[in-house]
Amino acid sequence: MRAEIVAVGSELLLGDSVDTNSAWLSARLAEIGLDVHRHVTVGDNHTRLVDALTRAAGRADAVIVSGGVGPTRDDVTRFAAADVAGVGLARRDDLVDYLRQRFAASGRDMPDNNLVQADIPAGGRVLWPVGTAAGFAVDVAGAGRVWCLPGVPWELRAMAERDLLPALRAAAGTLTTVSRLVRTAGMGESHVAAAVDDVIADLDVAAEAAEAAGDGGQRHSVPTVALLASGGETRVRVTARAATRDEALARVQPVVDAVVARLGAGGAGWPSPAPATGSAAGC
Repeated sequence: MRAEIVAVGSELLLGDSVDTNSAWLSARLAEIGLDVHRHVTVGDNHTRLVDALTRAAGRADAVIVSGGVGPTRDDVTRFAAADVAGVGLARRDDLVDYLRQRFAASGRDMPDNNLVQADIPAGGRVLWPVGTAAGFAVDVAGAGRVWCLPGVPWELRAMAERDLLPALRAAAGTLTTVSRLVRTAGMGESHVAAAVDDVIADLDVAAEAAEAAGDGGQRHSVPTVALLASGGETRVRVTARAATRDEALARVQPVVDAVVARLGAGGAGWPSPAPATGSAAGC
């Protein structure tokens, strides 16, 4: 199942805020077996957001949008999502009541512009607010489903855990993704790459053979290897997907063993209880 993530907010493009939501969503989606193909950041511009959502929904089964569901003029996500789905907005009386009660409980008068947060694309599924911003999911005819969540990280995470992830897990089936890291010391990225090149090449051949045979699902069962260089260290990440965590680990472990063998015995090994994490020192 393919997913794309769209982060909305001009503050992200200007560098005023860092998009932590997309990283968190990607990690959680990987855990339940979804392939995240793209991250896109769009400013608070209706036309550009409609374009981004249209393209994403045409490629992916699930498009997850963060941000732009507040009450102000620059919060354009609900309008863009409705346009992409070809529907209007419908005001939800239950959300109006919720908003009025929430403001009253805090001893504040509710500005009229907050009422727009009760407007949901017609026919869409409401994701009940955690704060004042409701989320929603709406289907795009002939394309994917667009899930729109608040941009406030704690609200997004609570809503995702409660609504988004269970729904996507049910739609995707029981696949889970597991990654293990092999750590190195004293080896540059290019040296690590040369050492494990044949391991990566063999996996690429296996994946391409599965795809050529028309078995896309089998392609996804082939582990992948990525090199992660940062902070003076190069890590080798081995990732596999399977119906259960144990099956995924069983696919990961032979590749981890091969990587550790290629990196050499100096310092290679791993402490219990993390059998798939190792380290290797260059000579």
